[in-house]
Amino acid sequence: MEHILFVDMTQAGIHVLRRAVERGHAVTFIRGAAASYYHPDAAFFELLSRLDKVIDIPDTADADILAAAIERVHAGRRVDAVIGHYDPTFEALATACQRFRLPFASPEGVTNVRDKSRTRALIAQAGLASARYTVVDDRSRVRELAAAVGYPAVVKPVGGIDSVFARQVDGLAAAQDAVDAILHASAAPNTPLKIRRLIDRGIIIEEYVAGELVSAEIALNGDQCWPFLICGRSRGRLDDCVEVGAVLPAPMSTEQARDCFDYAEAVCRAVDLTFGVFHVEMLVTDHGPVLVEINPRAMGGVMAPMYKTLTGTDFCDYILDLHLGRKLRPTPLDSTTRTITSRRLMSARSATVPPDVDVAWATGSDSGLVSFESFLLKPGTVVGERDLLGRFVVEGQTWSEAMHTANDLLKRFEKDIGLPLIEPQPIEGAPCR
Repeated sequence: MEHILFVDMTQAGIHVLRRAVERGHAVTFIRGAAASYYHPDAAFFELLSRLDKVIDIPDTADADILAAAIERVHAGRRVDAVIGHYDPTFEALATACQRFRLPFASPEGVTNVRDKSRTRALIAQAGLASARYTVVDDRSRVRELAAAVGYPAVVKPVGGIDSVFARQVDGLAAAQDAVDAILHASAAPNTPLKIRRLIDRGIIIEEYVAGELVSAEIALNGDQCWPFLICGRSRGRLDDCVEVGAVLPAPMSTEQARDCFDYAEAVCRAVDLTFGVFHVEMLVTDHGPVLVEINPRAMGGVMAPMYKTLTGTDFCDYILDLHLGRKLRPTPLDSTTRTITSRRLMSARSATVPPDVDVAWATGSDSGLVSFESFLLKPGTVVGERDLLGRFVVEGQTWSEAMHTANDLLKRFEKDIGLPLIEPQPIEGAPCR
């Protein structure tokens, strides 16, 4: 059976790792000591015990350290596929894979999308729709440069991930505050090194584009492209840069979905991403899709398990098969009318989890939930603004039913947790139809 090398993982990436073991592949896992973005619970350690090899190195975002580890693994047993899911490692991982001629996204492509200003320049050169933007290094030129973009605008790190430090701003004071927050985080000693490396690259101020946020999940291998589905989003009521949950599939027509897939493929090719499973976020406007960002990896969070619940097909198989050079056969979604959606339990402000917090009902068989995960819901835990306390998933026969059920449950969680949570936008009907 093929030998698959995994390099650092998010919680979503652990699903792919587990699926590789279930399929009987030989699995080596290289993990870095600098930071981890998964939950090391009993199930995780049981999974580790089933792997062929686990290798710990100081820093998976250091190309030389990572390459040396991959070389040792490859020399001991030929590696057939390399899979990563943790954004801060991708530049080092792409460089190391190229060095040993292992199939992976190109270093040039990963570098292009880890720099949002470079991404925008390249897609504009390709004649694709994009937002106006500018880059600032400090607050001294915010007034001048932000005025050139116009308000409202979006401020975020050039190398940011997962909407971290992204803020919608309506004027100069808010723009300067958003810039200051990024600069402060960059200088703060408790900011993880891998995150600091990304936010140190500058700050981008982008034109605010009105539209419904969706993501196209696609795979590319050279000239071939496989479209999987278009996912929708629930966004924050006060700041729509905050993603409160995913919605599978997005409520849109076949023609709109085709436009999104075509646009996603075009932007991937414009930035030199031609091998991998990609998560391309865009806004659906009256004039067509406009890019938010390209992720050189598969969709994250609980979206892969949600896809399996919706279709009966494990999305992780697509990831594994693509990297192993196998033919993909995406499951068509036209026959389903159901919708599955998640909600993040995100703290609206810094606080301490109350001693009487009780959400035990969420784990019961009669909860009505497809799944529930608790991350920081322990009495006395200190949490910050936008910290992810937990997450749940529900289904509905229609988009409207699923969305209303999820938002009602979010209110129940807020009451039982005893802390204010970030509210989603009101539900006003299927947004893209």
